[in-house]
Amino acid sequence: CKIEIVRSTRNGEEMIKIDLARTQAEQEKGLSGREALRENEGMLFIFPKSQRNYFWMKDMNFDLDIIWIDSGGEVMQIDKQVSANTYNSANPDSSLMYRSSHPIMYVMELESGVADKLGLSVNSKLSIVR
Repeated sequence: CKIEIVRSTRNGEEMIKIDLARTQAEQEKGLSGREALRENEGMLFIFPKSQRNYFWMKDMNFDLDIIWIDSGGEVMQIDKQVSANTYNSANPDSSLMYRSSHPIMYVMELESGVADKLGLSVNSKLSIVR
């Protein structure tokens, strides 16, 4: 299932086409194994309630920007240029984990650098269009 996320800018609106990860299985797989993303594409992880979450880069083939979003659509945190090489398959427990600093309901993953291209920053507001 795909949705669009809209960000209003001075020059109009920016649309991001997003694959949804709603179930636990979809969230565990995430973008693992994909070779790349097209420009303005990504994945949105939807959690059943606001909570602090963590992510790792298991089986990733490209770097990401991880955008942590609260239940009202406000960007609470952005981890930029998260390296695909931070997962240790020989010892997963030693892999680098990325954690939200606030309770969040959504996490959006975009190809590294796209958050800056879209002008996303902490306190940006996003609207989900189904």
